[in-house]
Amino acid sequence: MQALWALDHGLQTVSKALRRRIGLTGPQRLVLRIVHKNARITAGALARALHLHPSTLTGVLSRLESQRLIERRSDAADARRALFVVTSRGAQLLERRAGTVEEAVAQLLEQEPSGRIAAARVIVEELAALLGKISTPR
Repeated sequence: MQALWALDHGLQTVSKALRRRIGLTGPQRLVLRIVHKNARITAGALARALHLHPSTLTGVLSRLESQRLIERRSDAADARRALFVVTSRGAQLLERRAGTVEEAVAQLLEQEPSGRIAAARVIVEELAALLGKISTPR
Protein backbone atom coordinates (compact mmCIF):
# COMPACT_ATOMS: atom_id res chain seq x y z
CA MET A 1 0.00 0.00 0.00
CA GLN A 2 2.82 2.38 0.81
CA ALA A 3 4.26 2.00 -2.69
CA LEU A 4 0.86 2.76 -4.23
CA TRP A 5 0.44 5.85 -2.06
CA ALA A 6 3.96 6.97 -3.00
CA LEU A 7 3.11 6.50 -6.70
CA ASP A 8 -0.14 8.45 -6.32
CA HIS A 9 1.68 11.22 -4.45
CA GLY A 10 4.37 11.35 -7.15
CA LEU A 11 1.75 11.62 -9.90
CA GLN A 12 -0.05 14.42 -8.04
CA THR A 13 3.19 16.28 -7.36
CA VAL A 14 4.33 16.13 -10.99
CA SER A 15 0.84 17.18 -12.12
CA LYS A 16 0.92 20.30 -9.92
CA ALA A 17 4.45 21.15 -11.09
CA LEU A 18 3.37 20.76 -14.72
CA ARG A 19 0.40 23.05 -14.17
CA ARG A 20 2.72 25.74 -12.77
CA ARG A 21 5.30 25.27 -15.53
CA ILE A 22 3.23 24.80 -18.69
CA GLY A 23 -0.36 25.43 -17.64
CA LEU A 24 -1.49 21.79 -17.96
CA THR A 25 -2.09 19.14 -15.33
CA GLY A 26 -0.91 15.58 -15.80
CA PRO A 27 -4.41 14.31 -16.70
CA GLN A 28 -4.88 17.16 -19.18
CA ARG A 29 -1.54 16.33 -20.79
CA LEU A 30 -2.53 12.66 -21.02
CA VAL A 31 -5.80 13.57 -22.75
CA LEU A 32 -3.87 15.83 -25.13
CA ARG A 33 -1.45 12.97 -25.92
CA ILE A 34 -4.25 10.52 -26.63
CA VAL A 35 -6.09 13.00 -28.86
CA HIS A 36 -2.82 13.68 -30.69
CA LYS A 37 -2.20 9.95 -31.29
CA ASN A 38 -5.83 9.37 -32.32
CA ALA A 39 -6.73 12.37 -34.45
CA ARG A 40 -10.47 12.93 -34.81
CA ILE A 41 -11.28 10.86 -31.73
CA THR A 42 -14.75 11.06 -30.19
CA ALA A 43 -15.33 11.90 -26.54
CA GLY A 44 -16.74 8.41 -26.02
CA ALA A 45 -13.68 6.69 -27.48
CA LEU A 46 -11.45 8.95 -25.41
CA ALA A 47 -13.39 8.13 -22.24
CA ARG A 48 -13.05 4.39 -22.97
CA ALA A 49 -9.29 4.76 -23.55
CA LEU A 50 -8.98 6.49 -20.17
CA HIS A 51 -11.42 4.16 -18.37
CA LEU A 52 -13.53 7.18 -17.39
CA HIS A 53 -17.19 8.08 -17.57
CA PRO A 54 -17.70 10.58 -20.44
CA SER A 55 -19.11 13.18 -18.04
CA THR A 56 -15.83 13.10 -16.10
CA LEU A 57 -13.99 14.02 -19.27
CA THR A 58 -16.21 16.99 -20.18
CA GLY A 59 -14.38 19.45 -17.92
CA VAL A 60 -10.94 18.39 -19.15
CA LEU A 61 -11.98 18.73 -22.80
CA SER A 62 -13.55 22.14 -22.12
CA ARG A 63 -10.37 23.43 -20.47
CA LEU A 64 -8.19 22.15 -23.32
CA GLU A 65 -10.55 23.77 -25.82
CA SER A 66 -10.58 27.09 -23.98
CA GLN A 67 -6.77 27.06 -23.97
CA ARG A 68 -6.90 26.38 -27.74
CA LEU A 69 -4.94 23.15 -27.37
CA ILE A 70 -7.63 21.02 -28.99
CA GLU A 71 -10.44 21.77 -31.42
CA ARG A 72 -13.90 20.26 -31.54
CA ARG A 73 -15.10 19.44 -35.05
CA SER A 74 -18.35 18.01 -36.32
CA ASP A 75 -18.28 14.53 -37.78
CA ALA A 76 -19.20 14.74 -41.47
CA ALA A 77 -21.05 11.42 -41.18
CA ASP A 78 -23.01 12.44 -38.07
CA ALA A 79 -23.16 16.15 -37.24
CA ARG A 80 -24.33 15.36 -33.69
CA ARG A 81 -21.01 13.73 -32.89
CA ALA A 82 -17.96 15.82 -31.99
CA LEU A 83 -14.46 14.84 -33.01
CA PHE A 84 -11.38 16.23 -31.31
CA VAL A 85 -8.02 17.16 -32.83
CA VAL A 86 -4.90 18.73 -31.35
CA THR A 87 -4.05 22.24 -32.49
CA SER A 88 -0.52 23.26 -33.45
CA ARG A 89 -0.28 25.01 -30.06
CA GLY A 90 -1.25 21.75 -28.33
CA ALA A 91 1.29 19.80 -30.38
CA GLN A 92 4.02 22.25 -29.32
CA LEU A 93 3.24 21.62 -25.66
CA LEU A 94 3.56 17.88 -26.23
CA GLU A 95 7.10 18.36 -27.52
CA ARG A 96 8.16 19.37 -24.01
CA ARG A 97 8.93 16.17 -22.11
CA ALA A 98 11.29 17.29 -19.36
CA GLY A 99 9.75 16.88 -15.93
CA THR A 100 6.75 14.87 -17.17
CA VAL A 101 5.38 11.50 -16.12
CA GLU A 102 6.07 10.10 -19.59
CA GLU A 103 9.74 11.10 -19.26
CA ALA A 104 9.97 9.14 -15.99
CA VAL A 105 8.17 6.16 -17.52
CA ALA A 106 10.44 6.20 -20.58
CA GLN A 107 13.53 6.24 -18.35
CA LEU A 108 12.21 3.31 -16.34
CA LEU A 109 11.27 1.30 -19.44
CA GLU A 110 14.76 1.81 -20.90
CA GLN A 111 16.50 0.40 -17.84
CA GLU A 112 14.19 -2.46 -16.84
CA PRO A 113 14.20 -5.90 -18.45
CA SER A 114 11.09 -6.63 -20.54
CA GLY A 115 10.08 -9.53 -18.28
CA ARG A 116 9.85 -7.27 -15.24
CA ILE A 117 7.87 -4.70 -17.21
CA ALA A 118 5.42 -7.34 -18.43
CA ALA A 119 4.98 -8.73 -14.90
CA ALA A 120 4.40 -5.27 -13.45
CA ARG A 121 1.83 -4.50 -16.14
CA VAL A 122 -0.12 -7.66 -15.38
CA ILE A 123 -0.19 -6.87 -11.66
CA VAL A 124 -1.29 -3.27 -12.23
CA GLU A 125 -4.02 -4.37 -14.67
CA GLU A 126 -5.28 -7.01 -12.23
CA LEU A 127 -5.34 -4.48 -9.40
CA ALA A 128 -7.24 -2.01 -11.60
CA ALA A 129 -9.79 -4.72 -12.43
CA LEU A 130 -10.25 -5.59 -8.74
CA LEU A 131 -10.67 -1.92 -7.85
CA GLY A 132 -13.25 -1.62 -10.62
CA LYS A 133 -15.24 -4.49 -9.12
CA ILE A 134 -15.09 -2.97 -5.65
CA SER A 135 -16.29 0.43 -6.86
CA THR A 136 -19.16 -1.00 -8.91
CA PRO A 137 -22.44 -1.03 -6.96
CA ARG A 138 -23.72 -4.54 -6.27
